[in-house]
Amino acid sequence: DNTVRLWDANSGAPGLTLTGHTDSVISVVYSPGGTQIASGSHDATVRLWDIVSGECLSVIQEFMDVVLSVVWKATGNRQYLVSGSGDRSVRQWELEKDAEDYKVKLCWSTGHEGLNVGDALIEGTEGLSEVNRALMKQRGANDGTLLSDSKESDEEDFSEEEEEYSF
Repeated sequence: DNTVRLWDANSGAPGLTLTGHTDSVISVVYSPGGTQIASGSHDATVRLWDIVSGECLSVIQEFMDVVLSVVWKATGNRQYLVSGSGDRSVRQWELEKDAEDYKVKLCWSTGHEGLNVGDALIEGTEGLSEVNRALMKQRGANDGTLLSDSKESDEEDFSEEEEEYSF
């Protein structure tokens, strides 16, 4: 029925029914503080819910297929959602609450063509091998080191390069 249903864990009494998804809900996760829920659906969206009011706080619609899994991660005072989708992507989203609503920002994503980790902070990450750390830095992740003001760059210059295609 495309809803998320809440129950009182102590009494078993039915609670709120969260409506808004347009297809089956596949994955549901509570926030670490227990005040919100995130749900992933066959409608290719993730919805963020307030569990007291039942209000939908935000909708992430950046998927090309079903959202199969949603995980909530808290690091310090920052909140993140990590989603896995049938479009063969894993994405991390940062949640920011301002005075009126929640803003959702894509931090990194895998996809069919490669890994995009622009501006993802990997400083202090445990279990990340040096090879994977180097790969993530190459793809734009921030390891907490300050960049120098010099003009030196590891990027290749492709401005003069032409490619030939044959069909």
